[in-house]
Amino acid sequence: DKFRAAATDGLAIRLGRTVEQPAEGARALAGYTLRETARECLVRRNQPVPENIMDMVGRALTTTDLPNILGNVANHTLQASFESQPETYETFCDTSGSLSDFKAADLVRRGEVSNLEEVREEGEFKYGKTADTKESVRLLTFGKIINISRQAIINDDTGSLTGIPQDMGESARRLLGDLAFAVLTANANMGDGVALFHANHGNLAASGAAVDVTSLSAAEKAMALQKDLLGKRRLNIKPQFFIAPVSIKGVVEQFFKTDKIGGKANQPNLFNIYFGDYFTRVYDARLDDVSATAWYLAGAKGKTVKLFFLNGQQTPFMEQRVGFEVDGLQLKVRLDAAAKALS
Repeated sequence: DKFRAAATDGLAIRLGRTVEQPAEGARALAGYTLRETARECLVRRNQPVPENIMDMVGRALTTTDLPNILGNVANHTLQASFESQPETYETFCDTSGSLSDFKAADLVRRGEVSNLEEVREEGEFKYGKTADTKESVRLLTFGKIINISRQAIINDDTGSLTGIPQDMGESARRLLGDLAFAVLTANANMGDGVALFHANHGNLAASGAAVDVTSLSAAEKAMALQKDLLGKRRLNIKPQFFIAPVSIKGVVEQFFKTDKIGGKANQPNLFNIYFGDYFTRVYDARLDDVSATAWYLAGAKGKTVKLFFLNGQQTPFMEQRVGFEVDGLQLKVRLDAAAKALS
């Protein structure tokens, strides 16, 4: 166990990763090539060391801790790459969703309780009414298998331990962004059988409009006038996020950062009520692929788009085995996730 920890940290140090508290002996092993690490694994297990290099590495892969050492380093690279990949979906998406299996799950949204009514002296209390609606979501599995070949180990190709897992980590992070923004662009049907953005829901502009006070006011009004499920009262929803394609970022940011409509020379000087940080802005190129002009307003985080994971596992999971079809070590990266609009 001590050797495995030291070899893992030593290899990580050699690959340029910062290890705050390396295991004892790690720095000494940091100078070992992959081939030398394989030989050392055999020696530590009191296994014979074949003279043929291919045989030596093959024996180390099947009878020693070498697969665990290589797998640990690859997994650390995968997780670090996943965490460091910049993405915009987390700004407005709730990522706390957790499901225990892959069956379609019903997400029940309880409606607002009817308003309290005056009870006159010796009068009776009336029963309140409520309603609920449900949405359905089902987890999907995404993954890939990557190989670290015996040739790569013999050639001391450390790029196999860093480059490929790093790419897989970035890919997994991008996948979550793809799922989140696809909720907006796909405009799939909700639980009532009507598309997410639809005139029946009162959340779709009749025609496209550039970002200005008029269009933003209309969108803000549409959100505020939304009614509860019983249609009894207004919800007065306040938009918090402005979400748009990158194509309009320059023009839109000029608008949000100008306190006077039409510039200071405008007569009369009309104050831009949306100036500054009125909205948290999110720009993402995925939206450009569908429309270079369409933009969205979203309410509070946790009430719009939500990402779900199997048992709350939000990071990719890596499994390993010694290859059979291909000589070497096989690493399987898997992520179980889904995204859904809640309302």
